[in-house]
Amino acid sequence: MPTNVRAETAPTGIHVSWDAVQASPPGIQYSAFARPPGSTDPGFGCFEPASEPGGRLGCTISRDLDPGAEYEVYVVAQNGPDRSDPAFVDGLVTAGGTAPAPAAPTITTVRAGQGILTVSWEKVQFTTSFTATAVAADGVSPGGSCQVSKALSCTITGLSAGVTYRVSVTATGPGGTSPASTAATGIPTGVPTAPPEPPKNAPTMESDVTHGETPAAGSHITMSGDGFKPGTTVVVALYSEPQVLARPVVAANGSFSAVVTIPATYKGEHTFVATGINPSGKVRYLTLPVTIAAAGTGLPVTGPPITALALFGLAMVTAGCYAVFATRRRPRPTATT
Repeated sequence: MPTNVRAETAPTGIHVSWDAVQASPPGIQYSAFARPPGSTDPGFGCFEPASEPGGRLGCTISRDLDPGAEYEVYVVAQNGPDRSDPAFVDGLVTAGGTAPAPAAPTITTVRAGQGILTVSWEKVQFTTSFTATAVAADGVSPGGSCQVSKALSCTITGLSAGVTYRVSVTATGPGGTSPASTAATGIPTGVPTAPPEPPKNAPTMESDVTHGETPAAGSHITMSGDGFKPGTTVVVALYSEPQVLARPVVAANGSFSAVVTIPATYKGEHTFVATGINPSGKVRYLTLPVTIAAAGTGLPVTGPPITALALFGLAMVTAGCYAVFATRRRPRPTATT
C-alpha cells in the first residue's frame, strides 16, 4: 500500500503525491482518486503519476472536480488483479480553480402527493446546492420551495390540492447561480385549502340571499354549487381574512350544499369562496360577494327598517284604542221636551 500520501489545492484541481511501495514488482500501477465526502463511488482520478523529488510519485486530479469543493483523497496500488487497500489523506482537500456558474438543471420527474410535489433533476457540474420552487398558476394559492446540497431531488410541501403548479430548479455553486430550468407542472392531491384571497373571475355560487339583501352577522346562509368531483370535500370560507365555515362533501351529481353561520364580528363587504376539486382533479372556485349588516340589523337595503314599521304600527293601534275609549266615555245627550 502507498505510504505518506499528501494532497494540496492545485490551480486546476488537487495535486496528490506519495511514496512508492518499496521493492515494487515490475508492472505495479498507482492511481490517485478524489471523491465527495461520504461517497462510496471511486471518484475522479489520475492514473499516470510522474516521478517527483525525493523518490516520490505524484499527479494532479483536475477532471470533473468542482473548484472550491472539498474531497476525500486516496491512493491505491495495483499489480495485475491484486489491488492494495486505499491510503487516505488525513482530512478533506479543497479543489482549486475558478468555477463557472452552473448550467440550468434539467427536471426529470414531478411526482404529486397529498399537498406535496417531489421534484427530481439531472446532475449539474460545479454545483454545491439546488433549489426547487413551485408557483401556483392561479396566482392566489400558496407556493413553496425546497433546497438540498448534493441530492438530485427534494419535496415541496404546503401546497394546495388540485392547483396546477409551475416547478423550476436552480443550481448554485462557487461560480454563482444557474438560470432556472425549463418549468414543469404538477398538481398536488388531497383535500383543497382555502386560498389566501378570493380568486378573480370565478363563477358565482347559488344562495338564499336575494339581490339587495344585507344578511346580518350571526345569521344563517344556505349556499350551493356544482361542477365538483363526487365524494371530494369542498372548503367554504369567508373573506377578507379567510375563515373556514364548512367542509361539505360533494354529492354523486357533483354538487354541494352547505348552511353556514356568519361570524358575529363580520360587517361590511365580504366574499364567500367555495374551493374544491373538479372531475379532472384540478381546483375549482365559486364565489359569493355579500354585504353583511351588524348583528340584529340585517334587512333588504331597499325596504324601510322593521323597527320603524313596528313603532308606526304600535302608534296606530294606540291611537285607535284611545279613540274607542274616548267614544265610550262621551256623555249621552239629554232629551228635550
